Amino acid sequence: MPGVGFIRPAGGGGAGGGGATLEIGVYSDAGHTTPITEADFGARIYIKSTVTGITPTEYRFFVFETASNGVATVQVGNSISYDITSFNDLVIYAEAKDASVAAASVAGFEVTINADADATEYIDAHNTASGQTMAAAQQEVNQTFVQMLKGSGTTLGNNVYPKIKELYLFCPVDNTTVSIPAYAIDLIDPSTPATWAGFVVSDYAVTGVINTSASAAKFLQMKKAPSDFPQNSISLHIYSRSEIETASRWAMGSSVGTNYTMIGSGGSNRIAGNINSSVIANSPDNNLLGFISINRTASNSIDFYRNGSYLNSQSSTSTTPVALTFRGFQVNGQSFASWSKELSMLMLAEGFTSDEMSDLNEAIDYYQTNIITGGRNV
Repeated sequence: MPGVGFIRPAGGGGAGGGGATLEIGVYSDAGHTTPITEADFGARIYIKSTVTGITPTEYRFFVFETASNGVATVQVGNSISYDITSFNDLVIYAEAKDASVAAASVAGFEVTINADADATEYIDAHNTASGQTMAAAQQEVNQTFVQMLKGSGTTLGNNVYPKIKELYLFCPVDNTTVSIPAYAIDLIDPSTPATWAGFVVSDYAVTGVINTSASAAKFLQMKKAPSDFPQNSISLHIYSRSEIETASRWAMGSSVGTNYTMIGSGGSNRIAGNINSSVIANSPDNNLLGFISINRTASNSIDFYRNGSYLNSQSSTSTTPVALTFRGFQVNGQSFASWSKELSMLMLAEGFTSDEMSDLNEAIDYYQTNIITGGRNV
C-alpha cells in the first residue's frame, strides 16, 4: 500500500561547519528515554536534535509525510512533539546553528507508520475484486475509519469494532471509479463477499447504490442471519442519501412467517424497525437521511437512532431469531416492496450502548464525508 510500512528505518546524522555534528532521535515519550523507528496512527512522537561542537541558539525541524508535504518548525529548544494523523511514513530532517556555525542532518531519519491489519486486509480484498489498486486517498480513509471504529480519534474512545459482524462500505476505487464486485466486499470478513442479484451497472455510483427500477428481484445477498446474533443483542444500520420512502419499503431484512428482523420505512413515512419480533415499531422522526439505526439491547424494547443520536424506544418483545440470511435492499423471503432510494452503507452488529452509538456515528460520518472528494455525506 503506498506510503505505509515499506520504508526501512535509518538514523539521520551529519556534520556542519567547524566540525559540528547533529544527530536526530525519535522517541515515544517526552523524556526521550525510549527510542523508536515506527509509530501507530494517532500516536504522539517526540523528536530531538543532539548537537556537538557548537552551542546552538536556533533549531530547525522538517517533518515530511510526502515529498511535497512537510511541516517546518523553527525554535530555540532542541525537541518537538509531532502527532501522527496520516498513514504516510515520515522523513525527518533537522538543522542547528549558533551565531556563525551550522550543523545539519545528512540523511533523513525515517519513521514507519503502522497500518491497521484489518483495514489492509479489506483494501487488499477490494483490489483483488476490482482488479485495480484503490487510490491512496481512499486507502487512507479506510485506514483511519477502522482505527476510529477501534476507538482511536473518537470523542469517547469506544472500541466498537468487535461488535460489528457484517459491513458493506460501497467504497469506490477512486473518486470516479466503481467496481461492482468490490462493492460486495465485507469489511469484517473480506475473504467472503456478498452476492449482487439483479442490479445493473447504472444502479452503482461512487456515492452508493440505488435500486433504480425498484425490482424485488434486485438485492444484495448477505452472509449473516438473525440467528447468528444473541436474541437480545442485535442492531441494523444503513446510511441513506435519499429522502424517506413514501410507502412501506425495506432497506435490509430477514424474515420467516411473522418473525421479522428488518429496517426500513413504515406506511406513515417514518423510520420503522423490527428486531426479532412480529410488532412493527415506528420512530417519530420522519427524516431518514443519514446514518439510521435500530438497536436491541433488551428483551422488551428496541431503540431508534439517527446520526448517532437517540430518538426513542418502542415496546417490542423479542422472539427466537430466524436463520434466514439477511438481504440488502429488501426483506428476505417476503413480498415487501424493495428499497428504491440510494444507500451508501449496510451494517449488521450486536447491540450498542448510547455512548458506543455516538462514537460509531463519528466514524461513519468521517467515512461518508471523506471517501470521495466533496463527500457523499448528507
